[in-house]
Amino acid sequence: MTVIGESAGGGSIEHQITAYGGQGEVPFQQAILQSPGFKPKPDFAEQEAIFQKTLSYASLIAGKKIATVHDLAALSFTELFLTNYILVGTAAYGDFVFGPVVDGNFVPDLPGKLLIEGHFHHDLNVMVAYNSAEGLVFSSPFFQNTSDFDAYVQSLLPAASPSVITYITDVLYPDTTHGAQGYETQLARTSDFYSEFVFSCNTRYLDLAFKNKTYA
Repeated sequence: MTVIGESAGGGSIEHQITAYGGQGEVPFQQAILQSPGFKPKPDFAEQEAIFQKTLSYASLIAGKKIATVHDLAALSFTELFLTNYILVGTAAYGDFVFGPVVDGNFVPDLPGKLLIEGHFHHDLNVMVAYNSAEGLVFSSPFFQNTSDFDAYVQSLLPAASPSVITYITDVLYPDTTHGAQGYETQLARTSDFYSEFVFSCNTRYLDLAFKNKTYA
C-alpha cells in the first residue's frame, strides 16, 4: 500500500516512519511526502503549558472548572470548538498550537533525530519533496525589525535557551538588508526561517536517512 500526504499530512507520515523508534511494523510499503510539515515540540514543558491553557479557556467557555482530559471529553461540540478557536486565534502568527509531540512511546523523540540515529522503519520506498518559499504564507507581514523577528522565534521555541535563540537569530538567520543571506526584508527572513524549521529540514532528514534513494 502507498500512502500520500502533504504538509501536516506529510508530517504525519514522517511520524509513522519513525513510530516506536522503528520497532514493529507500519501498515504501508511506500510513502509520498509532499512538504512534510509540523512544528517541533521537543520539550514537555511546552506541552504542559498548552494543556493548562486549554483547560483555562475551556473553563471560561463552559462556565465551570475543567481540570482533566476527562472533563474536556465531557464538553459539548460547541464548547470544544470555541476552546480550539480561541487557542488557535491567540497563537503566534503561523502557529496552530496543536500537533504531534514527543510522548516517549509512539514518538520516542523528534523524527529528525530518530532518522539521523537510524531509529526508523527502513523497509520502505519513499518519495519526498518540498516547494520554495513555503514559509511565506505562515509569516507575518507586520514584522518591521529584528526585534520583531527575535520575539517571533522565541514564541515558536518557548523552551529554548537564550543561547539557542541567539544562535538562530544572529548566526543562522542574521538581520541583513544587503541580500547576503538571500533575503532583504523581515518578511523574507521570517519565511526562510519558517520554511526550513517546519518543512524543508524534514525533507532533508528523510533524504539522508534513506541514503538519497527518495526520488527527491
